[in-house]
Amino acid sequence: MTRFVILLAVAGVSLSLVGCPAGEIELIESIQLEHTSCAAGASMAVEVLLNADATDATIEWDVEGAWLSAIDVAAPRFVAWDEPGLATLSVTVTTGDGYDTATAEVTVVGWTVEPQVADLELLLPTEDIPFNSVSFANRDVGWVVAGGEGYYDRPIILGYEDGTWTNQTTGEYGHLHAAWANDVDDFYGTGGGGRTFHWDGDDWTEFFIPGGCVHGLSFLNPEDGWVTPAEGQPFMRRYAGPDPWDWESYTAPSSYGMSGVSTISEDFGFAVGNMGRVFEFDGEEWVDVDSDTGEHLHGIDMLSDIKAWAVGNGGTILAWDGTAWEQMDSGTSKDLHTVQAINSESVWVVGEDGTILFFDGEEWSELPSPTDANLKGLFLFDSASGWAVGEEGTIIQLGGEI
Repeated sequence: MTRFVILLAVAGVSLSLVGCPAGEIELIESIQLEHTSCAAGASMAVEVLLNADATDATIEWDVEGAWLSAIDVAAPRFVAWDEPGLATLSVTVTTGDGYDTATAEVTVVGWTVEPQVADLELLLPTEDIPFNSVSFANRDVGWVVAGGEGYYDRPIILGYEDGTWTNQTTGEYGHLHAAWANDVDDFYGTGGGGRTFHWDGDDWTEFFIPGGCVHGLSFLNPEDGWVTPAEGQPFMRRYAGPDPWDWESYTAPSSYGMSGVSTISEDFGFAVGNMGRVFEFDGEEWVDVDSDTGEHLHGIDMLSDIKAWAVGNGGTILAWDGTAWEQMDSGTSKDLHTVQAINSESVWVVGEDGTILFFDGEEWSELPSPTDANLKGLFLFDSASGWAVGEEGTIIQLGGEI
């Protein structure tokens, strides 16, 4: 069998194959799509599997609704159009004995502003609220938290369930920086002063994580999580359990302030923060490592011990290769606030002025955005569905119903 790999930027795919119509010969076994869907402006891999009779075949592509970025290479790359809609990919395989064709219809999805949030009765006008973080337990249940300078007494929490956003704000004080949902009955919203709100499926519990303000939050699993300190507070804190308020302090290498944390095992992870600081956890303690930048870093996500990305001010994107952190060309000078990796060929970043970036395994590209508000939080289920939140009461959704 001969295998040809083509990269295609598509979304919401419904595949129909036309294999061997009358008068043709059977050369194509199947078309295999890397993902069932993807976002406008993004790309993804498609495999065309040929049978043994297609050894000396030539391949021609016809694409409606996408542009071909490299037609003179063995594995050309297709990129979906910038607006949601339908695209069609057709491939024709020809040998000296005949030809075969196959097609795939592609629905391109995009980001849209969530309008229902503006109708909620909140502690502040919706357009003034800086949403900082978003996390979902599953596609039907999730939360958003808000807070910032001037909003210390406003611990705003929005809950999402079965397509509807509701105001779940509880307590009277506290601005919230970070959100994390382990499950529908295990959600944390935390921030200024270490003030934390936990949902157990029935009730909200308010408590303080010891050690001061929290800027970053990440769980490896419901029994193992970390929070990062604000500037001047040299303590990383780890969930000790079994109660939500049980946390242990670990001395950090500095008190520069850390914003993001991500781990891939009980004894390996990274935290990032101000002045380009990166801490590494070796199973016993956090140690300083070289980051190759002096820019403030805000977000980090690890796929494995050799694949991780961190983002920060001035368009800074760092990649971890298992040995060192190196800067990547992001193509922007905007401040970048958070990153999420679906896999090594689908990495997402959001940031200043509504910036949305996508990495397809080879290069970063800027995707169409429905907002110019600063985006702070990101949660994706896959390459075609998820949420991002930010300032000015902004909540945007990728894909909607798939």
